[in-house]
Amino acid sequence: MTKAPQPKIRDSIDQDQFLTILSREEALERFGTALFPRHLPDEQCKLADALGRALAQDVTASVDAPPFDRSNVDGFAVRSADLAFATEGTPVRLMLNDEVIACGVAPTRPVLWGTATAIATGGPLPRGADSVVMIEHTQRSGVREIDVRRATSPGQFVSYAGSDIARGETLLRAGTIIGSREIGMLSACGIAEIPVVRRPRVAVISTGDELVPPGEPLRPAAIYDTNGAVVTAAIDENGGNAVFLGAVPDNEEQLEAAMRKALEETDMLVFSGGTSKGAGDVSHSIIAKLGQPGIIAHGVSLKPGKPLCLAVCDGKALVILPGFPTSAMFTFHDTVVPVLRRMAGLPPRSDAKVTAKVPVRIASELGRTEFVMRRADWGMTIAPVAYAADLGFIPFAEEHYDFTLVTTRKQRPAVQAFLDALASNEARAALRRLQASVTVLNVCCRETPSREGQIDSGNCHNYRRRHWNEEDQCAQCAQGSRGREEGRHYGSC
Repeated sequence: MTKAPQPKIRDSIDQDQFLTILSREEALERFGTALFPRHLPDEQCKLADALGRALAQDVTASVDAPPFDRSNVDGFAVRSADLAFATEGTPVRLMLNDEVIACGVAPTRPVLWGTATAIATGGPLPRGADSVVMIEHTQRSGVREIDVRRATSPGQFVSYAGSDIARGETLLRAGTIIGSREIGMLSACGIAEIPVVRRPRVAVISTGDELVPPGEPLRPAAIYDTNGAVVTAAIDENGGNAVFLGAVPDNEEQLEAAMRKALEETDMLVFSGGTSKGAGDVSHSIIAKLGQPGIIAHGVSLKPGKPLCLAVCDGKALVILPGFPTSAMFTFHDTVVPVLRRMAGLPPRSDAKVTAKVPVRIASELGRTEFVMRRADWGMTIAPVAYAADLGFIPFAEEHYDFTLVTTRKQRPAVQAFLDALASNEARAALRRLQASVTVLNVCCRETPSREGQIDSGNCHNYRRRHWNEEDQCAQCAQGSRGREEGRHYGSC
């Protein structure tokens, strides 16, 4: 009987290993050095589409703004010399010209000695007038006469031509990010289009035989493609122009064809998956065929995100993110976003940073940059308060992540109510009785049932209960930190 051919499985010893593991800082420096400096292509952009774009060249004003001398108030255009002696007790009478200057109306009659012309806010100042008197300081004396009770000085309530922006003045410098204020300035100078840095086109490809596009039914052992959608959105919100090319199976020929086409048509290629050491991960092995210098970093001292692969192929960036969505997004925002924004002419992101206290022990590895999931909830908010008041705190649900505590959460009404309750001796005694009754059922001895009703054989099932005394020993079985490190206790027991 002939044996059926067995599928060829690469032994783990033959797997493509990571190249030299680099620190996060060194990987970013190498990636940036391989890509920059570089010319940032520009394009003409209409003002309506320029919001958030980076200006590619200096822009100068071709006209004055305002383009003429104009009135700042509703009133009358006058000669200041005619009103030199006007007061409340001795008003000066002026003859009105037979025209009213409104916005958009060019004056036709000059203001001569002893005359005035009615003018609205924004109206062009007529010849002969050098100031405007507010209508509140005048009074009608006849059909065509007014009495003025205030003196004026030359230039009073007048904006001269070019007083906001002068012709030939540099209006905006290259690199300016266009916002609503800049659009208003450009519009005031009659500029309809401006040169901006072209948004880099970024191809996005997901890899994996197990991926199914959202909206289609899931087949057995398949998952929906999360990375494609989230990476595409993240590229758009950081100044790029994402082009999602779909999911490609783990086939080396298909992957190489997709990568070559993407690099020909776009400025950057972002892959997700295919950079680890699994038998199906082949993306990184193709990079050497696509251009020089090739792989810059493959394996970065990050958690999550160690399999990150950074490459430059003939001047175009190629990034292969880890396939796990959380790792992919951490590494994308940490390593790809700075490069992407620089290619788009945008400044680095100014993300808000909050100083917080971590109420649990976080184990970390020396020399590795680690990102820790953060979630603040009532347990992590109230627990430190309870411990400070010499009370234990027993949450109703297990915590499966390490969290940070934002100090401002202590100001929330529920936390304040908890603090108020601690001021009552009756409430404190009741809480201690509750704590003692539950702790009896959750002791931390190796031969004692845990809260789950199982025998604790080697690992403390009650490791989130924090019953360590000041000497860093378990209050129940007196095992110290050494015992915890050997596996008899772990976590934040």
